[in-house]
This record gives sequence, C-alpha cells and structure tokens, in this order.
Amino acid sequence: MSDNQLFLSTSDAAKKWGISSDVIRKAINKGDFDNQLEKNLVIKKQTGTTFRWLIHPKAMVEVFNTNKTVTVQKKPKTRCSKCGKGVSNNNLLKHYEACKGPKTEVDYEALRIDEDLYMCPYCSNKFSKQGLKSHIWYSHTEDGKKNKKQKSEKRTGNPSWNKGLTKETDERVAKLGKTISDKHSKGEIKKPWLGKKLPAEHIEKIKKNGGGYRKGSGRGKSGWYKGFWCDSSYELAFVIYNLEHSIKFERNFDSFEYEFNGKKLNYTPDFKINEQYIEIKGYETAKDKEKHKQFPHLLIVLKKGDMQHIFKYVTNKYGEEYIQLYNDYSESKHHCNNCGVEISKYGKTGLCIRCWGKTQQKVNRPPRNTLLESLLTKGFKETGKTYGVSDNTIRKWCISNNLPHLMKTLEKERTKLEKELEKIRTL
Repeated sequence: MSDNQLFLSTSDAAKKWGISSDVIRKAINKGDFDNQLEKNLVIKKQTGTTFRWLIHPKAMVEVFNTNKTVTVQKKPKTRCSKCGKGVSNNNLLKHYEACKGPKTEVDYEALRIDEDLYMCPYCSNKFSKQGLKSHIWYSHTEDGKKNKKQKSEKRTGNPSWNKGLTKETDERVAKLGKTISDKHSKGEIKKPWLGKKLPAEHIEKIKKNGGGYRKGSGRGKSGWYKGFWCDSSYELAFVIYNLEHSIKFERNFDSFEYEFNGKKLNYTPDFKINEQYIEIKGYETAKDKEKHKQFPHLLIVLKKGDMQHIFKYVTNKYGEEYIQLYNDYSESKHHCNNCGVEISKYGKTGLCIRCWGKTQQKVNRPPRNTLLESLLTKGFKETGKTYGVSDNTIRKWCISNNLPHLMKTLEKERTKLEKELEKIRTL
C-alpha cells in the first residue's frame, strides 16, 4: 500500500479513533496539526469551491495519543432509574420506554451440571449457558412472559418454516428428528407428562365426554368417499355397495351409554338403515361384546363372514385395491347443488355464482338459435325491445352464448352465421 493510500478523511479518522469528527476539525482550527502540516502528514485538498482535510494515521497518533492539551469530550450519560445503566441523554427516553428493569443475575457455577450444561433453578430443565438466562427471563418473570406473548401475537398468521415438510422430503427435518430422537434415547430430554397424574377434574371430564363417534378414531384405513366418511376398508365396501344398489342409509351420530369395568362410557354405532342401527366390526374385543350386549335397541353387527357378498361385488368391480377410491371427495370442499362446481363453504344458497345468477333473472333468455336469428334480422337495439331489455343486456347474452357482441363483428361474420343458422334449421 502506498503512503498516499493511508490518508483518511476526517469522518473516517473519527470512526477509527472513536471520537467525533467535530473534535478533529476544532483541533485543526486551533493549530494542533500545524507541525503535521509542515511534515505533509495533513493535506488540505480543494475540489471546486470546497476543500477537505486528509489526515495520515501518524498525525492522529502524534496529536491525540501524545498531546495532552487535546481532550476528547465524551457524551454525558444519565443513569436509568429502572435498571441503573448509564445511557446517553440522546437515547435515554428510547431506552426508558423499552427498559424491563434490572437483569436477572444468574449464579452459573451453582447451576452447572456438566461442562456446557446448566439447570434452571425454577423448572429443572437443562440449557446451555447462553440459553439459560433468556429462558429464566421469558419463562419465569412477569415482564418476560408478557414480552413473549406480544412476540407470539405478532407472529400469528405466519406459517412455521417446517409446515408441510417431512423427514422424507426435507433434510433439515430429518436431521432435527434424529437429534431429538437421540436425546430422548440418552435421557437428555424427558417427556414432561412422565410421572405426573391428571387432576381429578380432568379425569371426570374425560369420563363424561368419552366415547361417541369421532372421525378417524378407528384402526382401519380411513377417508372420504362421495360425501361419506369411512373409518375402514370394511365401511368403504359397505358404502360403495349400498350406493350402487340404491339402498338408503346414513352415518349415525346417536350415542348410547353403557358400562364396562365399572366405568360409564358412550357408544355410537356406525350407520342407520330405516332407523335400524348397523355396526361394522372386523375385530371384536371383550369391550365391543359388552357394549353390543347392553345396546337398548335392535343392533345388526356385520362381521367379515356376513359381508362376503359385499366384498365380492366391490373387488370384482374395482379390484383388491378398492381402498384407492378414497379422496374422490374432500371434507373441505363444497359443491353447487345444481351443476356440481366447487364453491365456498360459507355460501348460504348452495349454488355457484352462475347458477345463482340464473335464479335472479327477471327475463327468460331465449335459446342461442333464436337470439342469433333475431340479431341477424333486427340488430341489438330492436332485439332488446322485443325482450324488454337494453341493447347492452343483449350484448351480454351474446358473450355468454359465444356470439358477436359488436355490430362491426356481426356484419363481418354475417355470412358464416347465416350458414350456421341454415344448417341448424335443416336438422
């Protein structure tokens, strides 16, 4: 590096020496750099009508590191009444608003349990030295909990980085899963519920609300098929058979109380046909036998042997892998009652916008052929008068029927449209 390249501007020199650039300018004006000017360690460079000072690091050392007459004035500081920290007057208000009080002092040596592992004195969880202090503040102080809640509220609506990712599709998720699994196996991470008992109120609540139909609670392969939720392949076969043989049935949601091992529970059969309850059971336990026995109404339990004719029909038509018929219908999707197009679940009419619009029409629209014939003979305005609407309404009808909606294009395609009309008449 050449000697000229070492020269610094007043602002760069101020940053390097940690002082204000005004201090350097005042020192130049007072004559503290006169000796350095003679040695060419300070250069006055003119650019147009303005000039600037370039200072060699040696000049800065000679003036600021040896000359006792030059003093660097530090910004006055005021102690914060919350935490006791010295803060410059410029930043005092901003600091005071954000200040959370004195920081929690942690005796790390007393909490050390390993070389790089420390135990929280409040919850006995293990952390690194860096993580312990922030954990205590966020989890065990009122200000910290409040701050954590505010941060979580700000994040609401932003999806997490690993949403929708699995260990098969993303290396980071696989690596993280392996790390956590290893820590569990070594006993570094303990499941928080181990060794704890549920409160009596909680247990009573579970007993009260236990049982009943819960979608996906079965052990079989579950999914949707043409608007019916099936909890197993047996139920899917039952639904397919009944739909294709026009047998009316419905999913049952009626619950009945029964007692097992001294506990009161609820039982919900699978389906109903003509107010008769149907239970499809591939595997029957002692608990199942007891609830079937205590059922207060007539209950038909269909086991594997009872459903052979249903399985034969379904497998002959769709093959052994008929389970792949799932997902033909999604629970989250709603369809127009008229045309079957997917619509929003919040719609009140049960119709798509096009079908709903047809129900709101005050004038019955003519068929395409009638409209085309009227346009070729009368034009837009006269056709509108015939149906009691404006010519713009006729143009909209033309757009929906794939016809020219401008007079210019109508005249251009007249020959073609007349031939089309004649062809339709001959049919």
